[in-house]
Amino acid sequence: MDNIILIGMPGCGKSTCGVIVAKTLCKDFCDTDLLIQKNEKMSLQELIDTKGSGYFGEAEERAVCGHVFRNCVVATGGSVVYSEKAMSILRKTHSPFILRYRSGRCSRGYRISRAAGYF
Repeated sequence: MDNIILIGMPGCGKSTCGVIVAKTLCKDFCDTDLLIQKNEKMSLQELIDTKGSGYFGEAEERAVCGHVFRNCVVATGGSVVYSEKAMSILRKTHSPFILRYRSGRCSRGYRISRAAGYF
C-alpha cells in the first residue's frame, strides 16, 4: 500500500487525523487544500469569494490530478467526491478511506473505514 487517501465531509478531521496516521506509519502527509492554496496563491475562502465555487472545484480537481502522491497520507478537500476525474485518479492508484465523525464524541469520535461505497 503506497498511499492512503482520506475522504469525508468538510471539517470532519481529515487533516488532523491524516497527520497522526502519517506519523504512525512513517509516511509523508499531503493536504490537497494546501496544494490548492499554493497553486492559486490565495486562501480557499478568497478563492471561493473572488472566483466562485465552480472555479474552486476545478482548482481542486487540478490539484488532485496534477500532483503525484508517493508513500503518503492524503487529506482531500471535502468536495473532491464531486469530481469524477479526481475520484477516478484516486480510485486507480490509492487505498481510500472514509473518515466519519460522530458529534458529541469529540475525544473518541473519529472512525476510519474502507471507502467501499466510493471506490
